[in-house]
Amino acid sequence: FTSLKVKLDEVKLDEVKLDEVKLNEVKLDEMKLDEVKLDEVKLDEVKLDEVKLDEVKLDEVKLNEVKLDEVKLNEVKLDEVKLNEVKLNEVKLDEVKLNEVKLNEVKLDEVKLNEVKLDEVKLNEVKLDEVKLNEVKLDEVKLDEVKLDEVKLADFKTAALKTFRISSTGSCQMSVLIEYITVRSQEHGVQVTRARRSGHRSTTIRSQ
Repeated sequence: FTSLKVKLDEVKLDEVKLDEVKLNEVKLDEMKLDEVKLDEVKLDEVKLDEVKLDEVKLDEVKLNEVKLDEVKLNEVKLDEVKLNEVKLNEVKLDEVKLNEVKLNEVKLDEVKLNEVKLDEVKLNEVKLDEVKLNEVKLDEVKLDEVKLDEVKLADFKTAALKTFRISSTGSCQMSVLIEYITVRSQEHGVQVTRARRSGHRSTTIRSQ
């Protein structure tokens, strides 16, 4: 092969900044495809029969054990990328722009709460109207590790909270009866009623 004609109209280069990425000291921003010397490419490692030159399908090409078929450049699905096969010593992290990452595409169900330090979380920055309470598993949360004295009721947005009830199991039983405690806040319209009756404790929060 002396030249290679590739139609790049299917690839959106404006979404990927290749000028900062060095692939084994090869600067892609200065590389012209018609001037690539194929005699230095090992054809036995590249399956050309799977590559359609008119569409540039890279899903079958393995670049140093990096499988590009699972990586969609317009979505960047990180759950399909195996980091143990990528050599990060060649990547300069100071050149990675994290402001392009969309957090709404991150699946939080894989995050283990026991590794999260709640004392570093500022509740006034958390929008509770975005949190679905039916998806939170309270049996995994250890109440003795939560410092309630750091929680300011003024920071909660209660307008979007629906009335719900939390009932604890035997793991949270107490030997001392607790009378009804009612806390009212006329300024924020929050009513918290806590009761303990014969081995059963419940907490009810209502939005006024």
